[in-house]
Amino acid sequence: MSNKNLMELSSCRDFTATTPINMKYLILASPRSGSTLVSRVLFETKMAGDPLEYFNRYLLELECRINGQKELSFDRFLDEMKLRRTSPNGVFGMQLHYSQLLIKFSSDRINNSMISFVRDFDKHIWLRRKNKLQQAISFVIAKKSGAWSSEDKKKIEKLEVEDISMGDILSALRFVYLNDYGWECLIRAAKLDVHEVWYEDLVTNYECVCSGILRFLQINRDIEFVPAPPISRQGTELNERLLLDALNWLGVKEGLSWMS
Repeated sequence: MSNKNLMELSSCRDFTATTPINMKYLILASPRSGSTLVSRVLFETKMAGDPLEYFNRYLLELECRINGQKELSFDRFLDEMKLRRTSPNGVFGMQLHYSQLLIKFSSDRINNSMISFVRDFDKHIWLRRKNKLQQAISFVIAKKSGAWSSEDKKKIEKLEVEDISMGDILSALRFVYLNDYGWECLIRAAKLDVHEVWYEDLVTNYECVCSGILRFLQINRDIEFVPAPPISRQGTELNERLLLDALNWLGVKEGLSWMS
């Protein structure tokens, strides 16, 4: 069981009073694109709701276990979290992976129901990562270790290079690519006006990028300063070794200076 997920569903994170929603925003993300960092920063402002993955089936199953429920639909879960995680200024946020949207609407392609759902949000933030090979490697490590944020860092230490195959990395690369491309197609189909955020910019210019997000959501006037990063980066020597192995396997020998 992930410490990250347990913390996310803790009643300690609930806002003290139920507030009517006057603005909803959606974070369009893919695995390991910086979405946990962004969502935590927004929550720490206390003015942007708590934009979690409310269509994450693991969160849904954990909520059922915590409350002793046999089952809970995604829609009911989302409605309950709107009551608990809308900030006092009436802002509610949600984080969503394209693959989660497909599962929610039982579809393998974009349909009108999906378009209507994303259009129902007032603002949209699109998180992306330029280096998708690094993203894929990070995804494999998180999936195999069960460590999805720095709160579960100790789990990563148990994982070795030999535990991850090239097939694992290529499969993950396909998955993160399809998530990002899926959002690209849906944004175009739904004619969304999105605020695009790149992971690489987020980690190198954290305060500036976060300030831009707050301005886009039009809540920056109510926030004195950008909260310090609430979680740390998870990349270790394991990421670097797997990246070198993958580049060698792909026949890429030059241009390793962009590795981080």
